[in-house]
Amino acid sequence: YMHHIRGKKLVYIGAIASWFDIKLIEQTLNKNTDISVVLFGPLEIEIPSIERLYYFGKIPHGSIYTAMKYADALIMPFQINELILAVDPIKIYEYISSGKKVIVPSYPEMNKFKDFVCVYHNTEEFIEMTCLDNLENKQNRLESFVQQNTWDARAERVKKIINKEKLCILITGAKGQLGTEIHKQLMHNSNQYEVIAIGRDALDITNLHEVDKLLQAINPDIVINCGAYTAVDLCESNEEVAYAINAHGAYYLAKVSQQLGAKFVQVSTDYVFDGKFHLGKKVLTSEEDLLTARFKKACASCPWTEADQVGPQTIYGKSKLAGEEAVRRVCEKHFIVRTAWLYGEGNNFVRTMLQLAQNNPVINVVADQFGTPTSTKDLAKVIIALMQTEAYGTYHATCEGACSWYELACEIFRLKKLDVTVNPVTSEDFARPAKRPFYSVLENANLKQLGLNTFRPWQEALADYLESDTVWQQENLGGQANG
Repeated sequence: YMHHIRGKKLVYIGAIASWFDIKLIEQTLNKNTDISVVLFGPLEIEIPSIERLYYFGKIPHGSIYTAMKYADALIMPFQINELILAVDPIKIYEYISSGKKVIVPSYPEMNKFKDFVCVYHNTEEFIEMTCLDNLENKQNRLESFVQQNTWDARAERVKKIINKEKLCILITGAKGQLGTEIHKQLMHNSNQYEVIAIGRDALDITNLHEVDKLLQAINPDIVINCGAYTAVDLCESNEEVAYAINAHGAYYLAKVSQQLGAKFVQVSTDYVFDGKFHLGKKVLTSEEDLLTARFKKACASCPWTEADQVGPQTIYGKSKLAGEEAVRRVCEKHFIVRTAWLYGEGNNFVRTMLQLAQNNPVINVVADQFGTPTSTKDLAKVIIALMQTEAYGTYHATCEGACSWYELACEIFRLKKLDVTVNPVTSEDFARPAKRPFYSVLENANLKQLGLNTFRPWQEALADYLESDTVWQQENLGGQANG
């Protein structure tokens, strides 16, 4: 929609809490006829009908940053209390670095940007700063600053602005289950880390120009890529999208990380293996039913190690493997972390089972696919410990032990004391577009050798998750989280 707003554009972010703000904008539009104003944020007052005034309502903060790309100036409101927590300082700096103006009221939180922003103290100053001549004046303080400084110089300045003596960690795909948990754990050590967590609405990792521009501006010490196209079935019909995100996106991030000398963490998957029972030279013959035969094969199989031959069978697995190979090729300081069967803050198998149990006394669950349920809490802890080392390479990272989806469902219902009958069924009973692995149990061999395998048994981690996930259970299970 921003593309269709004609003329010069200003972005006014945040809640407009008073008629003073509205009148200020109205006077600006009347005086400066070549500009438009776009409003974001929740409103408790009615917006009058004013030409060249657009209102989007409350939108995700990431979408604000996307909209900022199309604006010529960023305006911060007077009511700043909550906004300063939502606006990433790096984003403000990146905006300035692109040669655009940032106009703010005088308030203490903005003092650290005093060399880069225009501060207004009254209506007259505000209107003057937003006139077309001032917006396009190539000699103004901000634009001359951009012209006189290289990217390296700007990076050095931004280091000082955001207290860069801390390790700067950039998390991409930060709104997913793992990204959310890593961000949460890093923020518990905010005195040690400066964390910048962004989702796909704020950065398109398939666009090399965007990746390069953002990383050059931030200059992170460590990049953790949690971004991925994980819809396994959809990957089969959207191969181009799968490779763009899982392969090219990883490549672009790793390439720029190498240029900056940053460490790079790439999260990968068990789907890079062929998913067959890992029997080695063992030969099992059986005339029993499929479930029994496959259970015996799983018991006789050896978990996949980092040294085992890969052989993905799906587009998802092939695209993730292509991402791994690209990272190894272009970034020396890389950690490739393969995991499986994740659950955390977001949609996952555990929550799905609890929801199904609300209205289904009998549930059919696949019993011939074997892996290791892995808590994002455990995985995030390991990634944070690993990234502080220089032991670059490939790592398997799952909780300890193994089970089938059927056994996992039974354990969930047992822990929650839910009276549900679970029927074990075969993979053939749940045919899907993408082939599911029969056996994807991973052995954390390299983590154990490094002394960093802090993963708990999957049953223990699951019990902890179910006990701590009370807010979601209360909101989504009708207040009946237990039987």
